Amino acid sequence: MTLFQALAGSVTFILLLLVLLTVIIALATSMLTRNIAGAINKIDLDQADNVFNELDEFFQKAMSRDRKVESQISELRAYSKTQNALIENMQDGFVMVDPSGKVVTANPKAIALFGARQEPVGKNIINLLADTVFLEKVDAALRGTGSQMTLQKAERVVQLSFVPSANRGAIVLTSDITEKEQAEKMRREFSANVSHELKTPLTTISGFAELMVAGMVNPVDMAHFAGKIDTEAKRMIQLIENILFLSNLDEQDAHKAFAMEDIAEIAADAVDGLTHLSEKHQVKVNLTATSIKINCNKLLVYEMLMNLIGNAIRYNILDGSVDIAIKAKHSSENVPADGNSFCHIIISDTGIGIPKAEQPHVFERFYRVEQSRGRKTGGAGLGLSIVKHIVRYHNGSIVLSSEPGKGTQVEVLIPIKGAA
Repeated sequence: MTLFQALAGSVTFILLLLVLLTVIIALATSMLTRNIAGAINKIDLDQADNVFNELDEFFQKAMSRDRKVESQISELRAYSKTQNALIENMQDGFVMVDPSGKVVTANPKAIALFGARQEPVGKNIINLLADTVFLEKVDAALRGTGSQMTLQKAERVVQLSFVPSANRGAIVLTSDITEKEQAEKMRREFSANVSHELKTPLTTISGFAELMVAGMVNPVDMAHFAGKIDTEAKRMIQLIENILFLSNLDEQDAHKAFAMEDIAEIAADAVDGLTHLSEKHQVKVNLTATSIKINCNKLLVYEMLMNLIGNAIRYNILDGSVDIAIKAKHSSENVPADGNSFCHIIISDTGIGIPKAEQPHVFERFYRVEQSRGRKTGGAGLGLSIVKHIVRYHNGSIVLSSEPGKGTQVEVLIPIKGAA
């Protein structure tokens, strides 16, 4: 038995219990009336003492029975009130329909979901949602057959469950599954992208290796082929490492290992680590950093800066430049007003820029601006996704602004006192 069926049975039981109790009260009242009449008729009015004793005993019993009935009614009302409160405050929508198709109960969540313009209780279910499939499934539930359907309401995806109830009525339960659907979509896309990204270097490696094994490669070209295999193998290793890195970030939010670190020193190390890349692309990197101690994970912040500065270098122009500015920023300067101070990192480049339509997607996993260009630079579209996760890991924020042909600027805010 599911939770929905248990809840349906519970509500139905309450309604049946109320009807049964009403009948019992009516019968008890009738019996008490007959008992009173019979007892009074038996009283010997010539013996006053006996009259009062018998009346006193009778009324004591009557009052005792009355108190028991009131107690039972009170308990039932309390139980009914608890059940109503539970239904009213459910995170999911709840609608109960009687055998004729009229709405018996509808909680606020359901009314809001279906967008009912007037109180639906007492009216036909069609006033709640005039949808053919929906009405067919309600009818099937009234006949004893449960089912489900998915409903698109604005930007939300809702799952409806139709459950037959014990009194030949039906219950409709709604559940918002938007996040679940989005997560499933992301999982499918992630799996497809990983498969594609791994297949490409593996195909290249396999192709070159087969030619070498078959002796079809000129000895002069052997070094070139081996270099290609090495490049693709390293690319595949980097892809796997990035995937594992993202997976670890997703799992480690509850176990943050932070320490006070100098952001200027971390940035200087990142710039030094990218010297070879900047020389290869003939891009000048300028760093202006205030020494600020922030509570952070040093390795993650280093990885974040390596990705941001590395992108600014790779997607730059010949003889272009990358300017990195790091300073403190306070809550009064139009940042979250929580009394905290922030480390403000600004990375600007003179690169090729990003089209406006592409900018909302650049932090998505495996997303590349112009796929061929991303392939040319060797990127798999995970760098900025890693950056976003690292910033979120530190309870920070990131903003990107860009214009094709004029460059890109990325701003990161990280709390100085820490996010733990």
